[in-house]
Amino acid sequence: MRSGTDAMRAKLVFIVLYLIWLVSYVDRAVITYAAPVIATEFALNHQQIGWTLGAFYLGYAVMQIPAGWLADRFGARVMVLAGVGFWSFFTLLTGLSGGFAALLAVRLLFGLGEGLYPPASVKMIRESFTREKAPLAASLLMSSSYLGLVFTPPLLLPLLGVVGWRTCFEILAGLGVTMAVVFALTTRPSTGQDAAPQEEKPEGWSQIIRRRDVWRLMLVWFVASLVNKGLDGWMPTFLLRAHHVAIKSAGALLAAPNLAATLGSLLGGWIVMRFFSRRADALLSLILLGVALSLAGMATAGSINIVILFESIAYFFKGMILAVITAIVTVRLPRTRLASGNGFINFGGQMAGFVALPMMGVVLDATGSYAMTFALLMVAVTCGLALNLGSGRLGLSPEDQSGRMKTA
Repeated sequence: MRSGTDAMRAKLVFIVLYLIWLVSYVDRAVITYAAPVIATEFALNHQQIGWTLGAFYLGYAVMQIPAGWLADRFGARVMVLAGVGFWSFFTLLTGLSGGFAALLAVRLLFGLGEGLYPPASVKMIRESFTREKAPLAASLLMSSSYLGLVFTPPLLLPLLGVVGWRTCFEILAGLGVTMAVVFALTTRPSTGQDAAPQEEKPEGWSQIIRRRDVWRLMLVWFVASLVNKGLDGWMPTFLLRAHHVAIKSAGALLAAPNLAATLGSLLGGWIVMRFFSRRADALLSLILLGVALSLAGMATAGSINIVILFESIAYFFKGMILAVITAIVTVRLPRTRLASGNGFINFGGQMAGFVALPMMGVVLDATGSYAMTFALLMVAVTCGLALNLGSGRLGLSPEDQSGRMKTA
């Protein structure tokens, strides 16, 4: 039985990790709001904007698998500190970039730094909470990814107008260093003891990447992440260039979808644990269908308000997917390989950003139609829905043998 001190320490770990997640999402999102200004200063076309935004996700994706191994090998706490310090340094360098090539290189390296954090943070949750509470705690932790983006537009857009995009990156670099210090002072190295008994037979890395359920979740996460990665990157430019909405006035329109996603991520973990523990696959299919229909609504909408409404619905369902997959992974994977497995699955989600952003830029340069990009995302999500429907049952718990998928 865990002591009251252990329970309080677990809550403190959760709070600090949550705050770091908020900072990380603000750090990565600010360039999307600054993109129209940067594009004008550096004379960038749509494809160059897409590659600049996508470079981060390439670095982030490439780091996911080694980051998981590093967290399992050297400890989650060490890798959290390394990640925050690394990405804060390259946040600073982003503001010092002098052209397209430098910006591209710095954003790639920034992505490598942020990529160290996700597997380590999920592993720390698993180490800090009991097995029964860890899935919900991990899924709630993921709500930070959208909550950070709720506050980013109304806070950063006015700041961009006052101090400029370069100074914004300098301020965020300082905030990242501050959070690293807070984390170092409020957490302690793991003793190596899990919050729950050692319940699983350890699996090697080769066994983890051969598991069909891991591949399935990675591919579903890839197609679902095409949506928010693509829209996060291009919606500020869409509002400015297609609807002539001033950047300073776009805060509420950009925040609304992420508020919806926050609600979805808060509900998703509870819903899958309460009602779909043996049929998580059915819940994923329903959610993917909701995302696809919402994108169809965006592609055919006749006004900016209707576009934002359907985008918000799509983000609500996307937030649920994040929470559901996080809950599944936290329970189904062994603690000793949790960071590695989480990193492998998240690799798919981050590669989606590298694919979606340049792809949408190419479509925009070729057609000039944002509706075409929304329709393209809808087709991708429909393919993900077909994949999930054809992959059989998937239960939440390893003990649910009817849902457990064997290695390939």
